[in-house]
Amino acid sequence: MSSSPSAPLAPPERDPALPRVLPAATAGTAAAAYLAVAGWTVRQRLHECGAVVLRGFEVDLARVVRALSGSAAGTVVRGQVPDPQPRYVEVLPHHVGAEADTWPATLLLHYVHAPEAGGATTLVDTRRVLRSIDPDVREEFARRGWLGAGRRHRAVHLHPETGEAVWFNGVLTSPYFGDGEPVPGDVLAHLRDGYRAASRRFVPRRNDVLLVDNMLVAHGREPYTGRRVVAAAETVR
Repeated sequence: MSSSPSAPLAPPERDPALPRVLPAATAGTAAAAYLAVAGWTVRQRLHECGAVVLRGFEVDLARVVRALSGSAAGTVVRGQVPDPQPRYVEVLPHHVGAEADTWPATLLLHYVHAPEAGGATTLVDTRRVLRSIDPDVREEFARRGWLGAGRRHRAVHLHPETGEAVWFNGVLTSPYFGDGEPVPGDVLAHLRDGYRAASRRFVPRRNDVLLVDNMLVAHGREPYTGRRVVAAAETVR
């Protein structure tokens, strides 16, 4: 899905606000209609900063994902999705499908109902994480890969649209090199520091739609109380 990771690291100045909020100019504007006109610009913003928010729009998620991708082909609408962990447990930053041969290009999260307290979405720019990793550690992962779902995978990829090298893997939740050897504790702590430094908190509002480039940005969730309803969709290349 991506070529050999030989591109230079993205320069530090490629770190715009995360996420980039795109508000509706007029209340009640349909998000799908907006994307039909401004879809190219939204995709460019998404590639620049890794995540954008559509705020203040009327949302039909199936139409939104079709408008973003240009067709119904290559899209999946999952509807309301349960939390992967209980509400009192933090969901660590991750990439959907990092342990598979193919993965979603863009994730769409529609915040139908925001929780009473907590529940911020964690967003981590993996270009920044990669830049923060010690060169020797980076080289070792590039050489050995990581182990996910019982198989060896590359830890560093090239983004197919931007050509940037990205830290795209699941080492935080599956801390093993590709040969099955555990990642040493000090290396894992170093990686966690990199994620923490690159982490941004997004506090969603009701009816927000968060678009996440699944390779550029890892996402997680803080613990929360109260009712939280999120509908999800994704596009594939």
